Amino acid sequence: MRKNKLPEFTLLLEQFFTEYMPFSSGLSPNTIRSYKHSFRLLFQYIYQVQKKNADEILFRDLDHETIDGFLKWIETERGCSASTRNLRLSALASFSFYAQNRNFEAATVFANAVRRTPVKKEAIQPRITFSLDEVSVLLHLPNPQKRLGFRDQVLLNLMYASGARAQEICDLKVRDFFVEKNLYKLTITGKGNKTRRIVIAKPSGILLKRYLEETGRAGQLETYIFSSQTHPQMTISCVEEIYKKYIALARAGHPGMFLEKRYTPHTMRHTTATHMLEAGVPIVAIKNFLGHSSISTTERYAELSQGTVNRHIRDWNEKWFSHQKEEPVERKKENVLPEYLCYVVKYMHLEKYFTGATIPHIYFKDYKREEFNLCDLSEQEKIVSTLSKIEKIITHRKQQLEKLDLLVKARFVEMFGDPNDTSRDKEKRHKIGELCDVTKLAGFEFTEYINYQDSGEIIMLRGLNCKQGKLILDNVKYIDRETSHKLPRSRLYIGDILMTYAGTIGDVAMVDENDKYHLAPNVAKISIINKKKLSPVFLVHLFMYSHDYIMSFVSQVAQASINMQKIRNFEYAIPSIEEQYEFEKFVQQVDKSRVAIQNDLEQAQMLFDSLMQEYFG
Repeated sequence: MRKNKLPEFTLLLEQFFTEYMPFSSGLSPNTIRSYKHSFRLLFQYIYQVQKKNADEILFRDLDHETIDGFLKWIETERGCSASTRNLRLSALASFSFYAQNRNFEAATVFANAVRRTPVKKEAIQPRITFSLDEVSVLLHLPNPQKRLGFRDQVLLNLMYASGARAQEICDLKVRDFFVEKNLYKLTITGKGNKTRRIVIAKPSGILLKRYLEETGRAGQLETYIFSSQTHPQMTISCVEEIYKKYIALARAGHPGMFLEKRYTPHTMRHTTATHMLEAGVPIVAIKNFLGHSSISTTERYAELSQGTVNRHIRDWNEKWFSHQKEEPVERKKENVLPEYLCYVVKYMHLEKYFTGATIPHIYFKDYKREEFNLCDLSEQEKIVSTLSKIEKIITHRKQQLEKLDLLVKARFVEMFGDPNDTSRDKEKRHKIGELCDVTKLAGFEFTEYINYQDSGEIIMLRGLNCKQGKLILDNVKYIDRETSHKLPRSRLYIGDILMTYAGTIGDVAMVDENDKYHLAPNVAKISIINKKKLSPVFLVHLFMYSHDYIMSFVSQVAQASINMQKIRNFEYAIPSIEEQYEFEKFVQQVDKSRVAIQNDLEQAQMLFDSLMQEYFG
C-alpha cells in the first residue's frame, strides 16, 4: 500500500536501483554506488532550495533550472571537479532514459532538462608513464625464488603485457588464459562486462603458464589467477600495495629514476599504451587492445611522453636544420583541411596495406603514393560540412538501435528476473534437453557432403552469421538444395535457435524462414519440441541474457567450446507461456520501431557512401 501513495518519480527511482541497475545496465557495482550517491546529493540540494523531502519530489520539480542549479552547487559549494560534475549528470541522464521508457509523459520535463544540460569540458591532465628502463627495473625487482615474489613478478609482467586495468587483472580466472596456434591469449572482461580477447607477448605468456603450473592452478578453470594471502581473489587495494612496495624499492635503488610524486597500478596501463604508440602501433589497434569504447579515450591515454617528444625533436633538429642554409622561407598557406583529409583517407581503404598477424599495423611508405583530388578550401568546407552532418545522423540512428536493445533487455529482466541467477524459482526450472532437441552438423557430414560456394540456393549459417539474436547475412556461403536434403538432421526451419559452441561461445540467432538455411559447423541447432511450454522469441532472449551462465559450462583446452550434452543440461526457470507471449508482443512492438530506424540508417549510409564516391572517386 505504501508504494501506491508515492509519487511517480520515487517509484521509478526505486525500480531503477532495485530492478534495472543490478541486472540490466551492465554497470559495475562501484558505478551503481556512485549513481546512488548522485541522487542523495540531488535530494540534499532540493531540500536546501525547495524544502522538499526525497519522497515529495515530483518529475515537474526537476526542470532545467533545478538541474543546472544542482550541478553548479556541487562544483561551487562542494568543490567537485568537472569530471565529478559530469559523472553526476551521467547518473541523471541514465535514470531519465529509464523513466521515459516507463512513463514518457511524466518524465518528459526531467528528461528534456537533462538533455539541455551540456557535458562540461574537463582539463586534460598529463599522463604519468614509466620509461622503458623504469619498466625493466620494476619487472626484475620481485624475487621469483619466493612464493609471493614469483606472484608479483608474474603480476607486473602481465599488467605491462596486457595493458589491463587493475580490476580486470583481479577478475582473471584460469579459463581466461589459453594457448592457441602458439599464441598466448587472454579473455579480459572490462567495463560494462564487455569482453575482449588479446594476444600477449610470448615471454609473459610462458611466465604465466609456468606460474599456473607451479601453483597448482592449471586446469582449475574457475580459480582466480591471482590471490592474496587471505582471499582467493586479489583485490585492487592489494595490487596498489604491491605497486607501492616495488616503487619504494625502485626509488631506493635507482635515485635518478621514478621521479614522479605518485604512481598507481593505472600508470602501467598508461605506459603500455604510450609504448605501443611510440612503437608505431596504430591507435585504432591500441583502442581495441585496451578495450576503449571511444578513440578519444585512447588518444588521451596513449600520449607520447615528454621525454620522447623532446628526443624526436632533438633528432629532427640535428638531422635537418644543422644542414640548412639560414635563408628566409615563405610559409605555404594551408591548402587542405584536416577534416577533409580524414575523409580522403577513409575513402582510400588503407586496410589493404595492413600487415602483422597479432596486431595489424600499417607503414607510411606503403601508402604515401596514394593520390587524391584537392579542391579549393571553400569547396572542402562544403564537403566536410555535408559529410559530417550525415555521419551525425548515422551515429544517432545507431545509438537509437542500441537503446532499443537495452529497452528489450530491461523489459525481460523486469518480467522474468536475471537468467544468470541459478538460485531463483527452482521449482520452475527445466533442462533445455527436456523441452528442445539439440544437435549439430557432424564433422564427417561436413567433410563428406559440404562444399562451400559463393552463390547458390541454401545459405550455410556459420558463427559469424549469429549475433544478438538475429541473422547477420553480410558474409555468407552457399550449398545446393540437393546437398541440404541429404542432411535432414541439420536443416533449419522457422523458430530454430542457433548458438555458437566453439571459439566464440554463446552468440545466438533465430531462423525466420523455411527452406532457406542449413546448419554449419561450430553452431548448435536448438529446436523446440514442446511449443506449449516455450516460445522461440523468449528462448533466444533467454540465451542472449544468460551469457555468464552459459560460459560456466565452457571447456577450454586448445579452443573454448561447449558440447551438445552441456547445452541440453542448461537449466532455466521457465515462466508460463502466456507471460512469454506477452514479452513476445513487446518485442514485436519494439521491432516495428527498429525497422523504421534501421531503414533511416541504411538510407543515410547509402547517401554517405554515394557522396564519398562522388567527392573522392
